[in-house]
Amino acid sequence: EYSIGDNYRNGYGVEINLDTALEWFEKAAAKGHAGAQVGIGDVNYTKERYEDAVTWFTKAADQGDAEAEHRLGYCYQFGNGVELNLDTALAWFEKAAAKGHTGAQVGIGVVSYTKERYEDAVTWFTKAADQHDTEAESWLGRCYQFGNGVEQNLDTALAWFEKAAAKGHADGQFGIGVVNYTKERYEEAVTWFTKAADQGESNAEFVLGDCYRFGNGVEINLDTALEWYEKAAAKGHAGAQVGIGIVNHKKERYEEAVTWFTKAADQGIADAELRLGHCYQLGNGVELNLDTAMEWYEKAAAKGHVNGQVNIGIVSYKKERYEDAVTWFTKAAEQHDADAERWLGHCYRFGNGVEQNFDTALEWYEKAAAKGHAGAQYGIGIVNYKKERYEEAVTWFTKAAAQGDTDAEVHLGDCYRKGRGVTRDIPKAIEWYTKAAEK
Repeated sequence: EYSIGDNYRNGYGVEINLDTALEWFEKAAAKGHAGAQVGIGDVNYTKERYEDAVTWFTKAADQGDAEAEHRLGYCYQFGNGVELNLDTALAWFEKAAAKGHTGAQVGIGVVSYTKERYEDAVTWFTKAADQHDTEAESWLGRCYQFGNGVEQNLDTALAWFEKAAAKGHADGQFGIGVVNYTKERYEEAVTWFTKAADQGESNAEFVLGDCYRFGNGVEINLDTALEWYEKAAAKGHAGAQVGIGIVNHKKERYEEAVTWFTKAADQGIADAELRLGHCYQLGNGVELNLDTAMEWYEKAAAKGHVNGQVNIGIVSYKKERYEDAVTWFTKAAEQHDADAERWLGHCYRFGNGVEQNFDTALEWYEKAAAKGHAGAQYGIGIVNYKKERYEEAVTWFTKAAAQGDTDAEVHLGDCYRKGRGVTRDIPKAIEWYTKAAEK
């Protein structure tokens, strides 16, 4: 009776039919068959009748059935049919693992990983991987990828991911993609992301969206990026929801962008909160509202998002709350953010929120300029111009203008018109003024 139920559950020699499987499992379970009790639990779990599933897993677990113990651990791990409780999950996994159940060994590893007991996690993943458990192999790959519980080693991570991927494991395929992406082997990464995405792996779908958005391993194609983001977002992937918002924003479909940023922000995603703040700051897709922008930036900043901190500073600056602005720019600059360093240079140059000090302004501009920030390069030029170091000013205006900085182009025009730092050259001045005017 149990075997017939198992055949109908898995489609062995017959078409899958969970209701028929359930009927046969119930016949066997009525005779106390633990495997059949697990089978009833499985069918109920598949039908999302989680409380019924727990009831039947418990009946079998009370008979010492390792599979039932493992599945109960899984229920407590995810809070399905019971209140989520990692300690109780661990207790059930340990009962099954003591009987050599590899899935339970993986379960112990996952709970340990979740509790950031990484060395314990590696120990248990290794036990299961030694028995060729695919999940364990993928998890070990992740441990080596991030250096959790072991010394970080991308080549070892790749080796473990490849073991799992050789069995068609989507997470293993995704892991191979991530390692290749990290090594900037983008075309190889896309190949593996696609394999995983074809199995419906949402992280792979999301990252493929990124690849098409940025042109990593493929030609930039915002429409294809959107398609992949939508696949992942349909599974609730918050990062993909942000991605959909970004693509719509680039296409100037601002209201649609706001809708998707809001979906992700409602899940507490800092990048979405930042982008919503930006929409309210500029009035894109919503009515311009600096106070609402500030609220969203504060949510992102509270999560340590450096751009959230910078943007609080910018809104504060626009509201002429200069001391607040300096406070937030300083927080971000302490994390070496180039925009914040440039803004601090601006504050010291004009004496907004701090005492005016060209030398300190220059120091902050130089920090940002060292990172290639065009606005900061222009700032260095202005400070030098004010100090009548015209040749130095022209050097920095030229660096910024080469990146398309309009203010730098205007000041280069001034320098050529007045012969400051360069030989006076009116046609050259007109050329720079024209570049700026065209913008």
